Amino acid sequence: MSDVIEDFTVTAIEKTPPEVGQIMAYTGENIPEAWLPCDGRMLRRDTYPELYKVLGVKYGDGDGSNTAFNLPDLVFPAPDRRYIIFGDAQNTIVHPALALDS
Repeated sequence: MSDVIEDFTVTAIEKTPPEVGQIMAYTGENIPEAWLPCDGRMLRRDTYPELYKVLGVKYGDGDGSNTAFNLPDLVFPAPDRRYIIFGDAQNTIVHPALALDS
């Protein structure tokens, strides 16, 4: 067991790119670039095509017009933490309103 712990490095994790649709708990004040809050929001399919390929309409079909889909709506048990999901890094637009404290 100690061999595994000794070989473990944060650098290795940082160099591993996240997969589109990957969800993780997050405690920072601002959501990192290319990540979105898991708050059930509606997104356009043409803006996040890779994320739509992963999620489809599993969490909702947006406004029902076949042009949108919803993110999962996940509540973290601690109030100062949130779940975030990795979107399509090529198309993700980070907006200041996505800050966790807003």
